Amino acid sequence: KPGAWTVLKSTSAPAMNDLVTYTAHIRNRGTAALNAGVQPTWFVDNVPAATESVPISLLPGETTTFGFVMRWDGAWHENLFKLIHPDKKPENNHLTRWL
Repeated sequence: KPGAWTVLKSTSAPAMNDLVTYTAHIRNRGTAALNAGVQPTWFVDNVPAATESVPISLLPGETTTFGFVMRWDGAWHENLFKLIHPDKKPENNHLTRWL
């Protein structure tokens, strides 16, 4: 449902060139198990930055995470995580945040 996203932020900015980890938490909100190959993809400023093809298996209510690490450069970036897996609700497969 809209508004179900939570973005956790640190109370202090990282130092220049620190490694920063971004984590996407994925939950099966359906009523059936998900056993499929998916393609989690991270975009930075609309450019694919990391992608892989992985099998996942999630029972209803179960969660998994996907991480992405980049060096802090002090600039604002649009970070987007997209879980590419065709389903009945494609609008719930991505979230964009300025970080």
